[in-house]
Amino acid sequence: MKLKKFFKLISAAVILLSAAGCSKKQKVPELVWQTDFEAAKKIAAENNKGIMFLFTGSDWDRYSNKFKKNVVESEQFLIKYADDFVFLNFDFAEREFNAAYLPRNDSQEEADRIEKAQKDFAERDYIARDIYSVTQYPTVLFLSQEGWYLDSVIYTDETSTFTGFEKACHSVQIEKLSSLAEKVRKSSGIEKAGAINELYEATPAIYLAPLRDLIASYPEYDPENKTGNLGKFEQAKAYFDAYDELVHGRDAAAVYVTVAENKDNHLNEAERQNMYFMAALVELQEGKDTGSYDYGAIVDYLQKAYDCDPNNEIGPDILYQLEKARQQYKAQSK
Repeated sequence: MKLKKFFKLISAAVILLSAAGCSKKQKVPELVWQTDFEAAKKIAAENNKGIMFLFTGSDWDRYSNKFKKNVVESEQFLIKYADDFVFLNFDFAEREFNAAYLPRNDSQEEADRIEKAQKDFAERDYIARDIYSVTQYPTVLFLSQEGWYLDSVIYTDETSTFTGFEKACHSVQIEKLSSLAEKVRKSSGIEKAGAINELYEATPAIYLAPLRDLIASYPEYDPENKTGNLGKFEQAKAYFDAYDELVHGRDAAAVYVTVAENKDNHLNEAERQNMYFMAALVELQEGKDTGSYDYGAIVDYLQKAYDCDPNNEIGPDILYQLEKARQQYKAQSK
């Protein structure tokens, strides 16, 4: 009888210990926010992590603080992501803008502070808008340690809770792009060229800008065009180069024409056609912006584009634009 009671006590103790173990709270990782992009990338590389990039407007956007506190800084979020991602926050607060553009006095020290503040603000704005196409606040981006795109989640009523946020995350996509990023990181030679192409094809077009340096490096790994993809990456590089020219008020159309007519390039006829077509579209947009159209150049580019491959799927659109431009050029020449 005593032995029976003893085993009952042992069983009860085991059950209590098991329950205690199950109810033990999981340790929440420490929350550390980075505010410098390059520093975050360095930390991520050193610790083999990705980057969780949060864009907020804390003192003008009514959802930013709520989302940051209730979702991104929640225990559930930290437990799920803090061990695998460096947390980075760009807060485009109105007070920071005012501090950068409204001097407090006329001293040289204040002028130096203003210059640095404006440079920092402009750099962060460039990263947000031009590199990652952020147009809504708050927004979360998941990036590789290099800053390459993995996934994005914008604030909505559905993503205002951790559960909703998790549903909006594309975990399969994050895993796939993370794997491709690692493949690029670890490969060399022609294998690296293939890995770059895989990552390029898997990345949504709107998020290709972070791959710019990788795109420009492609010829280094496939100089003899064994993959047949050199032309594609020469074309992709041209998009970025033309954008730079456009931003600085220079001749973006000339970039496309130069790439199209460079005999050392590896463009196929469809890619060459696209370069001429882009040159024409840039000229048309410039004319719309300035009120002064160079229809001679536009007709020339469209004709060259059409001649490259009349039977291509964009051939009819090019021909339509060409006929319109010819009419305008004829009227302009009178």
